[in-house]
Amino acid sequence: MRPSVLAIAERARIFGNPRYRDLGKGLVALDPKWQEENTVLITIPQLRGVSCNGVPSSGKARVHKLAREPFLAAFAEIASAGVAVDILTYDGLFYPRHIGNNPARPLSSHSWGIAIDLNAAWNGYGRPPAKAGARGSVRRLVPIFARHGFAWGGDWNGNEMESDEHPRVRDGMHWELAAL
Repeated sequence: MRPSVLAIAERARIFGNPRYRDLGKGLVALDPKWQEENTVLITIPQLRGVSCNGVPSSGKARVHKLAREPFLAAFAEIASAGVAVDILTYDGLFYPRHIGNNPARPLSSHSWGIAIDLNAAWNGYGRPPAKAGARGSVRRLVPIFARHGFAWGGDWNGNEMESDEHPRVRDGMHWELAAL
C-alpha cells in the first residue's frame, strides 16, 4: 500500500512550523534560524547531470533533516534497480512557496524540503501521468519511493483535500515524504 499524504497539521507537527514572510508571486522567505536548524544539504548522485531548468544538476539538494535518509535510500534503490535512466529532468526539491505559487493556499511541502518533482514535462500538474513505458514515465519509480515513505501525486484524483478549501490536484511529477 502506498503512503497517503500528510494533513497540513500533521506535517507541521512532524517537520516543524516555520515562520515565513511573503515575497510576492507566491514565494516565501523562511525564518533563517528554522532553516538552519531543520534543513541539510545532501548529494543525490542519481541527479548529477540530470537537466534542472535546462542546466545539468550538481546533484546537491537541500532537504529537511528528517528527509535525508529516506531520499538517499530511495535514490540508492532507484540506482540499484536500474531505473535511474527514467529520470529525465529534476524539477525541484527545496523551494519555499505556497502551493501553486498562490498566496491564498497553504505552504507547499517543497517549503520543508520533503518533496521532489521529476519529469515535469511529461507528468504535468493537473494532467494524467505518462503511461508506463512512455517517454518521461515515472511509474517504475513509484513503488520504490513508496517503500521509503513517499506519497505520489499521480495517485491524487481530487477526492483528497490539501486543506478545507482545496482538493489535491493530480501531480504525477511530485513525491512527498508522508511516513518516517
